[in-house]
Amino acid sequence: FRNLIALLAYTGIRTGEALGLKWEDIDWNSKEIYIRCGRTVFGEGTPKTKASIRFIPIFESLIPYIKAQFQNTGLNPKGYLFLTQYNEPYNTSQKIMEFQWAPLLRSQGLFHRRMYELRHTFATNMLNSGKFSAMQIAKWLGHTNTQMLFTTYARYIKSEKYEIDREFDLFQNGQNMVRMKSEVATS
Repeated sequence: FRNLIALLAYTGIRTGEALGLKWEDIDWNSKEIYIRCGRTVFGEGTPKTKASIRFIPIFESLIPYIKAQFQNTGLNPKGYLFLTQYNEPYNTSQKIMEFQWAPLLRSQGLFHRRMYELRHTFATNMLNSGKFSAMQIAKWLGHTNTQMLFTTYARYIKSEKYEIDREFDLFQNGQNMVRMKSEVATS
C-alpha cells in the first residue's frame, strides 16, 4: 500500500492510472513511466483525455518504492504493478480506500479525503518547488495547457498569495535604471 501512496504522491497520476500501470510501462533506462491506460469499475480503458497519454519522470526518491513493488508483483504474469490479494488487477480503488486509506488517515488524526488528493499534493509541491515550469507540471498531470493548473492550484502556491514587499523598488535594479536613463536621453 505504501508503494501505491508513494507512486501517487511522487507522480501526480490519477488513482485509476496507477491501478492500470503494467511493468512494461516502467522504463528504467530513461526513468519514465508511460501512462497509456487506466482501470475503472468497467476494467481497463483509455485515460481520461488524449493529453492523459503521457510520460511521467521517475524522481530518484520514488525508485525504492517501485523496486519494492517489483518484489511484490514484478513476476506476476498479469503484468500489473498493483494487484488484489487474489492476484487480480484492481477495477476500483474503493476497497483500497475502505480498508487501507481511511484507516491510515484515522490513525494519523487526519480528516477524510480522497486518495486523489495526492494528485493535488504533487501539483502544489511541484509548483512551490520553483524547479519546474508550469507547462511541465501541467503535462505531467495530463493537461494540454496551464489553465487547469492555475485555476485549481493557484490558491495553494506561496508565490501567488498576496504578500507584497512594499519596499520593492522597480528602479533599484541597476539594469532598469540604465535602460530608463537611455530611454529618457533619446526622448
